[in-house]
Amino acid sequence: ETAAAPAPDAAPPQSQAVPADARPIRLGQAAQAAPRPAVDMATLPPHMLPMVEAIIMYDELLVEENGYLRACDSKSVEALQPRKQSATKLYNDRLRTLLSDPAGMRSAPPAVRDQVMALIKCLESRCNENATLLKASMEATEKVFGVINNAVMEARRREALYTRSGAVHWGPNNAVAYNATA
Repeated sequence: ETAAAPAPDAAPPQSQAVPADARPIRLGQAAQAAPRPAVDMATLPPHMLPMVEAIIMYDELLVEENGYLRACDSKSVEALQPRKQSATKLYNDRLRTLLSDPAGMRSAPPAVRDQVMALIKCLESRCNENATLLKASMEATEKVFGVINNAVMEARRREALYTRSGAVHWGPNNAVAYNATA
């Protein structure tokens, strides 16, 4: 028996599974951020409230930064860095505090835990998107500098061997020959 050949228009197999909710990332285009899951702040246990506030603050910052990265607005991304560092420190401090009392999270009602877990998964998704956008931005910058570098090297290669005064430009790829038979 012979195996059937794949259809010519079939998509090639991917080495990594793409999440079902994944959206294509295109630099230079504005995109609406996926909505953040709702959390009923009134039902949160008091010891979880500071952590959820830090998650929301960090999430809002990532939405803003991802928007700037998509729009290729490096000045705005740079201006966000002090806020991002402060938000990261606050998030880590509050996470350490929450984790220092593991019984605290388990004591929350299951519905509240589910809301917080959905919020954490949303933040994780935004962090992954942020990392991808930052990497794409860095790769684009490297490509631009590579093109500029290649253009400068090509221009130098094409320079004339002699100057107006008749002097020879010595370079790594230049050679001088003369006819001794005359």
